[in-house]
Amino acid sequence: MEKIDRRLEILEVASRLFKTFGYKKTTLDDVAKEVGLGKTALYHYFQSKEDIFRAVIGGNMSESIEMGKTALYSSDDIRTCLSSYVEQAISHNRAMHKANYVILGELKDFLPVIRDIIADYMRTRIEIVKQKLSEAIADGRLKPLDVQAYALLLHIFDVEPDVTILLEDMYKGGFPSSVEIVDALFGSYFIQDAETDMVKQRDNSGRIDAR
Repeated sequence: MEKIDRRLEILEVASRLFKTFGYKKTTLDDVAKEVGLGKTALYHYFQSKEDIFRAVIGGNMSESIEMGKTALYSSDDIRTCLSSYVEQAISHNRAMHKANYVILGELKDFLPVIRDIIADYMRTRIEIVKQKLSEAIADGRLKPLDVQAYALLLHIFDVEPDVTILLEDMYKGGFPSSVEIVDALFGSYFIQDAETDMVKQRDNSGRIDAR
């Protein structure tokens, strides 16, 4: 347990140093000093600065994935779920961009180190949206649509800070709400309660009971 706690402490310190000074300027000596360890002792937990950075980014990505899942299953109403997901994606995107502004300026230096982590993150986020859309279609809450294409559309709000800037410009400085975004993308696909009942009747009997 002590080793796990110390490892988490190292990651917290390293994350702060990366955000403050950037990836390139932060050294293992800096991390070790802040944690109160010798550089040699630091190697008991991580083999290199790259390993620490991968762990920091991986932790952020895992947290975002879990938050996305929570948002997608926050309600029985598919419109509410998708709106919550968009809100979470935009909020996380903005927070990450703001907190890691210094690091983003060194993208070319560290991207090769975490390319696989980012790729896994993107695939996982897209897959959980595809699963939710497929479930909503199967449950009669959403009309059939291309789940891959629409999952990719929602993923834009996850990874592109410039999208939020563009939308703010389009809306004259007033950013559209997550509900407005979801309605613009999915509005014609939502099935109302009455329609859902008719779909279930048709699935159960092969025809719609018009009574």
